[in-house]
Amino acid sequence: MSLNVHETESNNKDPPPELDTQNDQRDPEYYFPDGSAVFLVENVFFKLQASLLAPRGASTVEFRDDASSTRVLLDFSKSLTDQPGAADENPVRVPSITANQFRLLLAVLLGRPSDRAYISLLTDARYSNKHSQELLMRYLDLQYVSHKLMLKDIAGWALEQVEHTLASATRLADLEWEYSMLAAILVGYVMAGVDGLAPSYHLLGFFQLILSQSVASSPLTMRPDPNPNIDHCVAFFKSASNYAFGDFILGSTLPVLLSLGPNSIVWKDQLARDERAILYTVYAHWVSLQNNPHLELGWLENPLKFISFDDVCRRCFQRLFDAWNDSFGRIGTLDSSLPLEDRWITAHQSVVVDSSPASM
Repeated sequence: MSLNVHETESNNKDPPPELDTQNDQRDPEYYFPDGSAVFLVENVFFKLQASLLAPRGASTVEFRDDASSTRVLLDFSKSLTDQPGAADENPVRVPSITANQFRLLLAVLLGRPSDRAYISLLTDARYSNKHSQELLMRYLDLQYVSHKLMLKDIAGWALEQVEHTLASATRLADLEWEYSMLAAILVGYVMAGVDGLAPSYHLLGFFQLILSQSVASSPLTMRPDPNPNIDHCVAFFKSASNYAFGDFILGSTLPVLLSLGPNSIVWKDQLARDERAILYTVYAHWVSLQNNPHLELGWLENPLKFISFDDVCRRCFQRLFDAWNDSFGRIGTLDSSLPLEDRWITAHQSVVVDSSPASM
């Protein structure tokens, strides 16, 4: 799934390559001899009544490439002999969807009450003891495939089941999650907006909860066995700028990485120099100076204790003293309620005053 909703998930508009029929196979459950059209998903053929994949009252099967681009895969109001889908040799190719996701959609469309898996999908979201990582991902997969095929009603139903399942968010967040699963959570939120559905802010909160709880259950420094969720957090932090909603990703990952501290293996081994520089800058604003005497920052309170006339000339000494008086000297002792907050504001104000036209 593409996290950037402004990018096309399947940009290839060139004629499709010749089929390698040796690697393609018919689905054992959803290849119906009396079906009206053949669909190829990954390397699996599905044959079914094409109208099942169209919105109610529509005569076309459509596909969403991205947030602003759609195309017709099949127009069953016309003769199939003039378009793909008539046979395995010329199927309707469905990109960006896995065979399992397509099977899940067909299970919903063609399910029978005697099918336990079908009934489970319909009802398990209502019972907290049934909530699991697998169940949540099934609903997200169903939302995804329905979104791609523009079946808004099914996508909306799937999103409702996601909301019900997230009633167990605290318990589920303690599990290990794959990167692709976390990406699917974010994609689920984005797709809802594209489909005009009510946004699921619970999905965003769940994404943040997974990352934050992975820190709570891990040592902050040496980790002989890396926590996969922390490693995913690093990966999202590194790639946040690539995505249309990168600000949210950055805002979710930055506090988690900051909480590990500069002595953690993550900072030392998994972040580049420029990335560490960002964290060090932010971290400095939240370090309690009075609780870290080893930093030897007494010069912030009174530089005169550390600099004498023997070190600098009288003129430079006076300029240093005046500059300190206009900034850190206006604060006093290192006992601010917000670590470094008052000093940052004062220093910033000093820079503004010194650079104003009146001071030049």
